Amino acid sequence: MNIIKNKTQNNQKDVPNKLGRKTLEELDKMGKIDLNKSLKILKAKGLDDVSKDSRIKDIADELDTTPYEIYEMISH
Repeated sequence: MNIIKNKTQNNQKDVPNKLGRKTLEELDKMGKIDLNKSLKILKAKGLDDVSKDSRIKDIADELDTTPYEIYEMISH
């Protein structure tokens, strides 16, 4: 039995490489998120200064979570 699973087997949907370095605008241009919807979600979480140029890692740090958790939050 193979204990090691790849990302798609872990139900992580096509997560971009170097996710933490990506800006919201870059993810939008890649077709991974809807920029306006993502900005609304993040502002509702209390990030008033979030913008299209905000990096996923910086957002995650502000919300005390991981870049992957942020991606999951905004990519649905």
